[in-house]
Amino acid sequence: SVLTLGKNTSVIELNLIDPLAIRAKDFLNKLVENYNNDAIEDKNFIAENTAKFIENRLKLIYSELDDVEKDAETFKRTNKVTDIASEAGLFLENASDFEKKEIETETQLKVVNTMIDYLKGSTVNDLIPANVLSGDASSSELIKQYNALVLERNRLLKTAGENNSTVTAITKKIYSLQGSVQSSLQQLRVTLQIKRNDFAKQNAKLSGKISQIPTQEKEFRIISRKQGVKESLYLYL
Repeated sequence: SVLTLGKNTSVIELNLIDPLAIRAKDFLNKLVENYNNDAIEDKNFIAENTAKFIENRLKLIYSELDDVEKDAETFKRTNKVTDIASEAGLFLENASDFEKKEIETETQLKVVNTMIDYLKGSTVNDLIPANVLSGDASSSELIKQYNALVLERNRLLKTAGENNSTVTAITKKIYSLQGSVQSSLQQLRVTLQIKRNDFAKQNAKLSGKISQIPTQEKEFRIISRKQGVKESLYLYL
């Protein structure tokens, strides 16, 4: 019995000689089934690891978001206001675009910082959360390669020891790639910090022109901005 087995672009032809053709066919079919299940298991493993990472972050951000929402509620109740009027609507409208960009950039920065901290505490056996960074193909590709090596090493350890030459070689590659991922994330962090600071400066200039905005509204904008950052990060995750 002959069967072709493929994964991505690699193809292998399996041949089995047996007096009973049906037995050979059943054996090969079962082999393919196990092979496909193994591939699905790898994808599920990465997905589950990423899901746990996001779930833990969501719990923390939800708690922080709840706190800042309570601050906003307390502020309005203390100052006896429900809708703070703006006497400089035009400036606020122009400032909103920079504020939105600043919040988006700060959200991305928080995600990158979380990824860097996660990587510092991970071991050679741990997968890195995938598809968390948006708009950064370089880091995402490195993480994809890293996870593939970790999965391959863990698979080999089922039949070979840690001192096995193949396992040792893969371990070295993982450590090397881990350094590349860290460098890529740190570089991304610097880029985002520069962007965030630039947007903050632009925001500050416009805010300085809004001289007629009541003190209450200025104070509430600080609370509102914190709430916006938390909400943006929560929705992103």
